[in-house]
Amino acid sequence: MNIYKPLNVAMIFDDLMLGGWTTIASAIPVFDRKKINPSVFCLFGKGYYADCLEKKGFEVHFLNINKFNLPFKILYLAWLLRKNNIDIVHTHLILSHVIGQSAAVIAGVPARIMHVHAAQKDTGGLLGLWSKWVIRRTGMIIPVSRAVETSFRLTYPSFKGRSHLVYNGIDVCEFRRRFSMSGLKRSGLGIGPDDFCAVTVANFKSEKGHGYLIDAASILNDGNIRFLLIGAGAGKEAVVEEVKKRGLEKQFVFLGGREDVPELLSLADIMVLPSIEEGFGICLLEAFAVGIPVLATDVCGITEIVENGKDALLVPPSNPQELAEGIRKLKENPSLCRVLSENAKEKAMDFDIGKVVQYYTEAYYQMPGKRKEVHH
Repeated sequence: MNIYKPLNVAMIFDDLMLGGWTTIASAIPVFDRKKINPSVFCLFGKGYYADCLEKKGFEVHFLNINKFNLPFKILYLAWLLRKNNIDIVHTHLILSHVIGQSAAVIAGVPARIMHVHAAQKDTGGLLGLWSKWVIRRTGMIIPVSRAVETSFRLTYPSFKGRSHLVYNGIDVCEFRRRFSMSGLKRSGLGIGPDDFCAVTVANFKSEKGHGYLIDAASILNDGNIRFLLIGAGAGKEAVVEEVKKRGLEKQFVFLGGREDVPELLSLADIMVLPSIEEGFGICLLEAFAVGIPVLATDVCGITEIVENGKDALLVPPSNPQELAEGIRKLKENPSLCRVLSENAKEKAMDFDIGKVVQYYTEAYYQMPGKRKEVHH
């Protein structure tokens, strides 16, 4: 008789700080432990999601890698993979890919997966050569959108492995619970009862398009619109300075990286995502889950999950005039907002974390070379 034992899967991350891509961490406790036994490894830092996993009883292996100990830490990671009898290594982001996949090769792990979260660019130099080396030895990629998969294959034509598309997801019920239980008040952030509040959840990177949002605010010239910006990143200071330069300080509220996004969304009338490039856009699902009307840009990744005019409004990227008109349209049309809200809440269930975990499990069991049976 063949007895199927759980697959030991090593999830390897740069860190588990706040950010859209780390939402996969919420999937780890949901796996059926009779099928998947996940182990978690953080290479450079831990963070919010690591704390959450540890509170749920998961051990998070922290390697604290730096440029001085890198060769030794790769060997140590390979030793940990052997010690934990890992069947599949599943890596995230470029440094996790090169380090984690290299350790997997050294450890002789039979099945290796790279999770591709964003459009790819050849980094060049030593890192680019290292990336190409591990990619040729990777058996599968899991892209978060078709656009991301296309970008990956164009950037790395040497990759001959499988591809298993899995869109991102969220714990819809938990997100809704936290949203409904929020005790936050608009007045606490200087938002008046008659103000129209547009929230943007995005770290401050050039591709997120914060500059176009500022342009749109200038075009609107409406003092009753408040823009609530949630996110961190090196580009934040430049955005803050531009807001001051335009004299829009009273309209923009900068909250930094936050752990209470569900609660903060309870203050919002709409969500605006002005990206010029987007692999997926996990914040859209968060808005969908709680029925916050969404205005986003018509870019690859977003268009795969949004049906324009039904569950969200889309406008051309890099176009502040159209962005401003979209905000005005939602502000002045409550009936449209209600339609978008109801359809979006229904759409969110297609991306519930339970379904996403099923898709990950299917991907793992499709991997060639995995160890999975005990023969009796």
